[in-house]
Order: sequence, then C-alpha cells, then structure tokens
Amino acid sequence: MKTSRDPQTLKTQLEVGYEESFRKARHESNVAAGWLFVVTILAGLGSFFILGPFLMAL
Repeated sequence: MKTSRDPQTLKTQLEVGYEESFRKARHESNVAAGWLFVVTILAGLGSFFILGPFLMAL
C-alpha cells in the first residue's frame, strides 16, 4: 500500500488497521459460510441415503 503526502489521501494507522481487520473478518465470515453450506449439503445427502431405505420400507 502506497502512502502519499497529500493530506486528503493520507490515512491514519488506525483507519488502515480498521480496514484490514474488517476485510479479514469479512473473509473469515465468507469462509465459515462456505463450510456451513458444504456441511449442510453433505448432512442432507447423508441423511437421505441413511434414512431413505427405512422410509421406503414403511
């Protein structure tokens, strides 16, 4: 990240830290949502294949 001497574009270290932590948190949230989606799909398929024969037998 380049810093310039122009006071309009100069960011404080605090603002840069906030942006980086927010970007990191958003990335971690996206990764967690992706894994939750995958686990949900796998659990749905697993329960279908496990419970399917029992439900067909009823």
